Amino acid sequence: MKISQSAYGLDSMPLETQVKVGNNHGSTNTTHLRLPNTEKQQTDDPFYTDEGGGRVPRERNDGWAEIELGEFFSGDGDEEVEMSLREVKGYQLKGGLVVEGIEIRPKHQ
Repeated sequence: MKISQSAYGLDSMPLETQVKVGNNHGSTNTTHLRLPNTEKQQTDDPFYTDEGGGRVPRERNDGWAEIELGEFFSGDGDEEVEMSLREVKGYQLKGGLVVEGIEIRPKHQ
């Protein structure tokens, strides 16, 4: 993912990420769409919150950033995996998030 220079509303409220397999609930996490080196003060924004915790994007060497949405176990079956990123605590208009793809990686023990 990338966040454009003219982005707005992405860091005003934490978002919820969810991953599930079939009818089974996988994992739900809190996510902040702000990069650590571009964090800005938004004290004039009445919707801005700086709640602690949650996941934040990690910058990669190629200029893109990534964020872990969650974990799931699919087992031996052939089931659909559903992933979501959504705002559930507010209604702030958002713009400037660029998503090029979703990569699924095996978890190493």
